[in-house]
This record gives sequence, structure tokens and C-alpha cells, in this order.
Amino acid sequence: MNKKAMDIALFRYELIAAALYMSYRERKKYFKKLAEQEHNMPYIGIKKYSPETLKRWLLRYKNGGLDNLAPSIRSDAGRAKRISEKTDEVIRHLIEEFPYLSISGIYRMLVHEGNIREGEFGETTLRNYIKKHNLKARDSIVHDRKKFEKDYINELWMADFTEGPYLGEGKKKRKLYLCGCIDDHSRVITGAQWFYRENSDAFAFTLKSAFSIYGICDCLYTDNGRVFRTNYLHLICARLGIALVHSRPYDSPSRGKIERFFGTMKMKFISSIKLASIKDIEELNSLFQTWLDKDYLRQMHHGIKAKPLDRYLEGTEKRKPRMLSAHELDMIFMKTISRTVNNNAIISIKNIEYEVPVCYIGKKIELRFPIDAPDKIWIYEKDAPVALIRPVNLSLNATKPYTGIHFNKILRSYEED
Repeated sequence: MNKKAMDIALFRYELIAAALYMSYRERKKYFKKLAEQEHNMPYIGIKKYSPETLKRWLLRYKNGGLDNLAPSIRSDAGRAKRISEKTDEVIRHLIEEFPYLSISGIYRMLVHEGNIREGEFGETTLRNYIKKHNLKARDSIVHDRKKFEKDYINELWMADFTEGPYLGEGKKKRKLYLCGCIDDHSRVITGAQWFYRENSDAFAFTLKSAFSIYGICDCLYTDNGRVFRTNYLHLICARLGIALVHSRPYDSPSRGKIERFFGTMKMKFISSIKLASIKDIEELNSLFQTWLDKDYLRQMHHGIKAKPLDRYLEGTEKRKPRMLSAHELDMIFMKTISRTVNNNAIISIKNIEYEVPVCYIGKKIELRFPIDAPDKIWIYEKDAPVALIRPVNLSLNATKPYTGIHFNKILRSYEED
């Protein structure tokens, strides 16, 4: 599947994902609401889709997965639009949906969504246009919200980041961020880990660990930040059949359960440790996991009138978690990059040089690696692994030529073990 087909398939999946686990009546209402809205389809632009089209996409996904949502790309797709009536509507929509977004943010979204070409007009033009047409953001609206709780474990997980304290690393102090996932029914923290960055890799690392321990969730509820809107995350959810749902911008109360856990964590865990005596982030994560296992999961939770771990275990009797093997998760969480091989059969990844078989000299190759094992980098051809590459070893190269590490040989060695 080429990039255009993949982008459109992922966008279609994002539209129908929430309906995967709805009843017939809920799905009918949801599709009717979607059909009334305009959607900015990659390479196509602003367009409405009927309930029948949305139902057809859902059926195609259920029968053939993400690949079945890929269209035949037209030759005239992706033509950029100038400031026209349609572009004006997009600008008004962005201001309405994201009232706190800056002019720069609106401009980047116009470019990213394919409504304009980068450089077609600048931010100054956009700013003057918004000022001239008096396109001011509306006052914040208070949305009706009711308390809810899912009936079964792994029906709904909520995920988010929160800022933490600074941790000393040598002579410097670095800001910490906690990524966490909570099961709505049991309040079990299915995944949580401290990182130095708040990014999509940290979230994917946390999510993979959570899936390996507690199984796959039906629905993943996050905020609307860019960390949770990457093609990489959409691809993971599409492969696993997870409905990825985003809250309204700046609507933290809708994710109250994970927010309350963060408050509990800061009050009980952060206040109980001596950060000055912690040597690195690995030690902090070890202490944090101990606190989760021995304290949080085994203490009475006032919201459910039970201990989170007990409630989760009771829930497994009503619904068995959907588990995947470590190898299956590795394949699903593979990250993909590309590099062009130089004349010495070498490529560079994050300032580390790797050597590849000489048959790839001068060629652009596709590379994949598990999110939690970035040193295991495979060359892929036609969606299949063909060779495992390794860092340049000058001493070894001085004694014998490098012929590559081939997938079939390694697979046979695994089978023999």
C-alpha cells in the first residue's frame, strides 16, 4: 500500500473506529451525525459522506482489515486549494473547533490537512484575512457531561501525560513526564512509566507494555494533542481493531479518571520519595512500579468501592482479556523509516552508523524496528524482513567481509532453540 492509499485508509478508519463496538441503534445515530459534518479527507479535501458509505467502510474493515479501506487513488487527487470559499469554511471551522489555537497553529493545520500548499501564502496573509473578516473565537462553551462507567474490563482505557518534577542527571536537572493508561471499569493502571519527553514514542512504549500485561482494549480515549493523532498510533489501533477516540480540545474533565489518578500519584507517590537520592530514571520507574503494585492497586478506591486489582480479576471471569504474543506485538508496534545506502554500504540512524549488504549500495531501503528495541533494525522488502543490520565494527571488518545477517537463517536458529 502506497503512502496516499495508507493515509486515506487511516482517515477512513478514524471515522468509523468509534462504531466498532456500538450497538445497531448507537451506530445508526453515530453515522447520521457524521454524515451531517464535513470531513477533510487527505488528498481529496472537504467532503461529506453518507451513512451508507460509512457503513460500507465499516463492513469492509471488518472483512479485510485496514488494507480493505484503501482506495484507488485518482490521478487528480491532492490538488491544493487557494483561499477560496471552501478554504474560508475550513478556516472558520478550525477557529470554532480550536478557539485557543494561534495563527501559526491554524496555518500549520491548513498545510498539514492539504488545504493549501506550504508557501502558497504566509501566516501574515492568514492573520490579515482573519482580522479583515472578523473571525474571532467564540467564548468557551460548557458541555453537558454525565458520570459513566463501562460494564466490562478493557472496554475503555483512558490515556494521557502529566508533568512531573525535575530529576538530577549529573550536573543537570531534566523535566519528567508520566504517561499513564487507566481501565475505566476497574481503575487499574494498565500502563504507566516516566519519560524525559512527552511524545508519541513514549506513549507507544507505554501502550505496548500495557497490552502485553492486560490485553488489548476495545476503545482508547485520549485528548486531542498531536501526540495522540499520529499516523503511527492510528496504524497500531487499526491493526488491533481499537477505536481511537479523542476528547474535545481543552476538555480535561472528560478524562477525569486518569486526571484523578495523576493527582493521587503526586500526592502519595511523589511526596513520599526523595528525588535527590534517585540516581536515574530507571530507579524512579522501579520505585514507581513498586508503589503501583503494593499500594495503589491494593487500596480501596472510593469511586468503585473496591480495590482496583480485585475488581480487574473479577472482571476477567466475565470477560477474558484478548492477549497477543510478544512477537505479534513486536510486529504491530514496528516503526518504519527509510535511508539511502552510501557507497560504503553504510547508513546512519540517530548518529550511529550501520552496515548493510553491498547489494543495496545506492538504493533507498525500508527499515523497521520494535519501539522498545530500536537496536533490532530489519531491512524490509515487499512487506517482509530480509536482513538484520548491525552497527559498523571496524575491527571485525578488518578481518573479514560483511555479508549480512539474513532473516531466514535467524528464523531457523530460533526454531532450533
